[in-house]
Amino acid sequence: MTNASHTKGPWEQADSFGPSANGTGVQKVGGHLICSCTAYFSRDEVYANARLIAAAPELLEALNNFPAAFDYSNAHDFRAAAIGWFEDQARPAINKAEGRP
Repeated sequence: MTNASHTKGPWEQADSFGPSANGTGVQKVGGHLICSCTAYFSRDEVYANARLIAAAPELLEALNNFPAAFDYSNAHDFRAAAIGWFEDQARPAINKAEGRP
């Protein structure tokens, strides 16, 4: 990522964080708290919000890499490159945001 002014990832949902039963947080892997998500919504919504926030660095990186992943000179190559980019970079970030392996 270029010119990132945010805390570099990867980030993870921190299940043990939060003063309330519905609280969770997002932290840098092995590091500091990025944000807390607490009890104003249902527990499922709170955890979904934390997963989406934790996936933000990977989502941003995948989008930043999108143009560089393609060879625009051949439509067939473009399609293969698009599928490869999606499976290698976009799909893992989406799965993280949605709580899937």
